[in-house]
Amino acid sequence: MRHSRHSLFAPALSRIAGGLAVSALAVLPALAATYIVPTDEVLIRKAEAVVRGRVVAVTPVALPGGGIETHITIEVARVVKGRVGATRVVVRQPGGEIGDRGEYYPGIGGFAVDEQVLVMLDTPSSDLYRVTDFALGNFTVLKGSDGAEFLRRQGLTDAFILSPSSGGNQAASPAGVTASDAEPDATAPLRGGAPSSTGEPDRDAAGFERYIAAVGAGLNPRADYVLPAPKATTDRFAAFTFLGSPPARWIQFDTATPVVYKDNASGDSGTLCSNGCHAQIASAPSIWSAATGTRILLQYGGTDDTVGAKCLADLDNQINFDDPCHELSDLSGCSGTLALGGFSSFSTSGGSPSCPAMGNPTFHKIASAKIMVNNGSGSCLGACDYTSMITHETGHTIGAGHSGDSSALMAAFLNHGICGTLQPDDLAFAQCVYPGCASATVTSATPVVGTTVKAIIIGTGFKGGSVVQIDAGGGFVNAPVTKRKTGKKLVAKDVGAIWPAGVTVTIRVLGKTGCESSTLQAIR
Repeated sequence: MRHSRHSLFAPALSRIAGGLAVSALAVLPALAATYIVPTDEVLIRKAEAVVRGRVVAVTPVALPGGGIETHITIEVARVVKGRVGATRVVVRQPGGEIGDRGEYYPGIGGFAVDEQVLVMLDTPSSDLYRVTDFALGNFTVLKGSDGAEFLRRQGLTDAFILSPSSGGNQAASPAGVTASDAEPDATAPLRGGAPSSTGEPDRDAAGFERYIAAVGAGLNPRADYVLPAPKATTDRFAAFTFLGSPPARWIQFDTATPVVYKDNASGDSGTLCSNGCHAQIASAPSIWSAATGTRILLQYGGTDDTVGAKCLADLDNQINFDDPCHELSDLSGCSGTLALGGFSSFSTSGGSPSCPAMGNPTFHKIASAKIMVNNGSGSCLGACDYTSMITHETGHTIGAGHSGDSSALMAAFLNHGICGTLQPDDLAFAQCVYPGCASATVTSATPVVGTTVKAIIIGTGFKGGSVVQIDAGGGFVNAPVTKRKTGKKLVAKDVGAIWPAGVTVTIRVLGKTGCESSTLQAIR
């Protein structure tokens, strides 16, 4: 799913997956999908059917448990593979918008009314289809300047793409062709639109349909449908981006309140992570909390026996494994959707921290975090890259979108061997959304004894609402009255009871938002 970006195709592709407008107190989940992209041949053989058609309806549906899914009605023009016994098919997708509620799942692809599509389909139920591996099996039909039709995967711009060398079973290059057919390094993003951000080419529509039909007939055709270069597009990535429109953030960090994540006690059943991958899950919150110059305070709270068979929408600051509700397509070897991660948010204020790089936006308030790891993912990654995957998905849960910086942890593809280490652009996001305290300092504290005792505090960075605190050995206590004279001078009044004569005390200044200054020892 795409954030709001200027694109040559945006007017025609107003997708359900776009930023949702919600009214007060609405809840908006936002997650992002993780994929290892299979060869086209693998994906075609995996799909039960492949059809060309036109989207005629996009209808959100309320689920009994309170979640939302969207039903997309496609008028079938032709069946390219398999059997479809109707002129229209209904495809179900997670998420959608009903009234003032919305669910948002970037990276799974979306649909627009009147859009021409080629879709690969599974049949998880008798009356509804599902797109095979979400964005991987969803192709928009577009026309080039020469009038020829070509196909493009639009949804992958907001997905997390892991290359086949992540470990475990090996898949082939993303488009089912050699890396050189796509670009010199298929794991590195080109700057530009949807295909280049994932390192895969556009496909000639007629040639790809012939290829699908041949594979479906059991043949091994040549992949001669790959276009030599992606078609031009005006879509561009910023460096770091926000997940959701408007963006959202945790306000708990502003008051030094931790947010605690837990994972299902069952752990990941895969073979390459030791002990259910709990150690990798535990490291992700600490990696983000250690981000310099920020106030992020995520904690791992251990395992949670209540997660059990919870579906994606029911998770509440929880990580679940093995896709118990079958919301993700099964992996083919180690290709497909590895994980989804994100949050639910309220349209109440999440504050407006100074973030000039992104225009100082006003944020919504994050309510809960959700990560679902697919069945078998733990057999596809080594411990280091698994840590990167979970830390990346955890980044989505605190509001981070994807980065256009190819070195970032939050890039749309995996950087091998960094083991979840935050890169400069990841820190830029964290410092923008969760800025650390302003660096107030205390350089001197002078007691003045008269009718009462007061203290003259000299330093820098003092702002309105600052409070002088004094610790005489039993912990910091607020001065009864603090008067701010300038940004360099405070007067604490009536402090005799908390600064006894002859006692060395520790003095600091507490800012209005909970930021603590440096400390100073003094005696009177």
